[in-house]
Amino acid sequence: MRIAFASICILLSFIALPAFAGGVQEPETTTETEAVSDTSFTVTDSRGKAISFDQVPGRIVSIAPSNTEILFAVGGGDRVVGVTEWCNYPEEATTREKVGGFSAKTLSVEKVISLNPDVVVGDRSMHEELAAVFENAGIPVVLLETKDFDQMYGNILIAGLITGHGQEAQDLVDSLTSRVQKIADKVGSLKSSEKKRVFWEIYDDPLMTAGVDTFIGQLITAAGGISIFSDVEGSWPQVSTEELISRDPDVIISSNSHGGELKKEDVIARSGWDQLTAIRNDKLYLIGEDKVSRPGPRLIDGLEEVARILYPELF
Repeated sequence: MRIAFASICILLSFIALPAFAGGVQEPETTTETEAVSDTSFTVTDSRGKAISFDQVPGRIVSIAPSNTEILFAVGGGDRVVGVTEWCNYPEEATTREKVGGFSAKTLSVEKVISLNPDVVVGDRSMHEELAAVFENAGIPVVLLETKDFDQMYGNILIAGLITGHGQEAQDLVDSLTSRVQKIADKVGSLKSSEKKRVFWEIYDDPLMTAGVDTFIGQLITAAGGISIFSDVEGSWPQVSTEELISRDPDVIISSNSHGGELKKEDVIARSGWDQLTAIRNDKLYLIGEDKVSRPGPRLIDGLEEVARILYPELF
């Protein structure tokens, strides 16, 4: 299916992130918290800006789908009063007031302000300039960014603090890091010759893949795979069908949408693709887009799915 190239811009804004080396480390994040009293606390967000609260915010507007998922995952969904049109998980999030799109241009500042939030939680890469607008209106803003898995864990802990669910957030982080470590333990014994060579398609016209400095690049590595284009520079390099055929991956993975529905039969029918080992061996897989594009807890679901695809005998 051919979808206008612009339709993947928001997807790429979620997943253009540095590579994950594999295994589990102690969570690290540029976002910090400092307890001031029993009820007050200060958050230092990804800008290095300290935001102080006298008490746990009762009304939160989330203007990034990944943040929405995190806020609900730690148990703070009852405090979320506004979300974007892209915030479609969990189902309960879709019942909240919509404040427009994810980008600064498509978000309604007036709608956000009308909800009288105690804090707006946004994404630094998308909302840094917009933050000043809300702050000038007297609304605190916490901007998060996610460069790797550890920073995602840190964002979860921050969400726990600002929703009053610190222990639930810590439990969630412990669970996620344990799941990642289990995968690392199983694929860590694989020899180089045993590792599956992967082509991950981001888009088909032009043909694009994911570089090692993206979350998808992280997923491939953490799941024990090797990207066949790991030597190509850039986050979203364009590649040719001829080069794809030359490198001949063992497995091909893509999300089930490039802005519209993607079907296996359409991929298989592409000119020249019948020469690929992955196609001949029925090793083409389409997985849920959001699980591999949003830096929230479901990213680990995506990692587990990729690991099962690559090494079903281990999982």
